[in-house]
Amino acid sequence: MLGWWVYENTLHDKAIIHYWKCSHCNNGKGKTGKSSGKFDLWHGPYDTIDEVKEKTIQLRKSETRICSFCKKLL
Repeated sequence: MLGWWVYENTLHDKAIIHYWKCSHCNNGKGKTGKSSGKFDLWHGPYDTIDEVKEKTIQLRKSETRICSFCKKLL
């Protein structure tokens, strides 16, 4: 599963865009290899940056951004 992912943190009301090979993303598994499911969710994969940006809009979080590592891939 290659592509773009959105990390959603409901506790901190944020959505962060990641590319699949980012160490923070780990292809939608996060740093620990799995989501805790309590406050964090991974959405994806999405084929294009436009698709993943649309998902972040739908989530309506107070903080939405692209991971600083992944931004270099654009």
